[in-house]
Amino acid sequence: MMRWRWVSNVRLPSHGPSSSVHPYFVMPHIVKGYRHVTSYTDSVLSCFTLSNEVANIWSHGIGAMFFLFRVVQLLRHNWDWNAAQPISAQLLPYIVQEFGCAVGMLGSTAAHIFHSQSEWHHQALFIVDFFAVTFFALCTAVSHYAYVRPLNPDAGPLPTLSANEYLFVALLLHLVVFAVQCLNRFKLYVSPYRSRVMVLIYSAAYGFDFLPFVSRYWSRGQDLPSDGYHLTQLAWVVASALVLALTPEKFAPQRLYFLHGHFFMHISLFMSILQQSVAVEMDIEQWPLFGEHNQPSVSAILAVLGTYVVVGIGAGMLIERYAMDIEQMKADSQKQKEI
Repeated sequence: MMRWRWVSNVRLPSHGPSSSVHPYFVMPHIVKGYRHVTSYTDSVLSCFTLSNEVANIWSHGIGAMFFLFRVVQLLRHNWDWNAAQPISAQLLPYIVQEFGCAVGMLGSTAAHIFHSQSEWHHQALFIVDFFAVTFFALCTAVSHYAYVRPLNPDAGPLPTLSANEYLFVALLLHLVVFAVQCLNRFKLYVSPYRSRVMVLIYSAAYGFDFLPFVSRYWSRGQDLPSDGYHLTQLAWVVASALVLALTPEKFAPQRLYFLHGHFFMHISLFMSILQQSVAVEMDIEQWPLFGEHNQPSVSAILAVLGTYVVVGIGAGMLIERYAMDIEQMKADSQKQKEI
């Protein structure tokens, strides 16, 4: 009885129109559903209310749990405690990819749950979100190089890069994307060409992730059953970009305040990731090893991911501190004008 009495005393946080929250948290074309939360407990409880974040939270939260389960299952069935190298070099890139999927979705879920508490939480958690999503993209680059290269190693543009060179370029590109995402989010990079620069940088980094498949598909040495799944993955990525560009909530702001463009982008990306997982599984089953000199080594993969984590965390902390200083300067300037 005590347990159910405690549950009955729980009060879910309220939500209201955009005028009820600080303008800092207001999103374009979304006029209501803004949460009134001041603690981590309130933020967690708000997951069970019909706020404008509930669809974002659950769409990636369920995906994160799914991919965490996948990683646990892969490690459980393939970890060899008696071997000098518990996980084979052939399987490691696939586990890295699935782990990256889980991290990317966990970061997005955490950002959408807790960002409404304060301006600091908003800035810090969306930096975490960008960090996690870009980490996932880097993990995708690792698995694509390992499994999705041309059937003829001499065909296409990719063979000019060794495994270590490819991973190093991918690391640099994704660190740049992470930094630019943060600078753009907090308007620390101001330029009349900002939108063009953003498109160019995103296209370079995420296009590089798909270079192994594009190179293989271009060579047309042999059609593989996984080709259709890779093409469907690309189609879902394009669909997510189109949904964001169309912003459907602006056509019905009173009704689409929780099923808005960002939610549909989440669904599109989740479908893309599922297609990627199926495609890479098929590539692993049918793809013979290139040989140790062409496969990314375990040490190279861990070094690239570790470097991204260390440099990314350092860069994120610097950007967050700088963004907070800028916001404080703007607030002080506004107060002086009012005086």
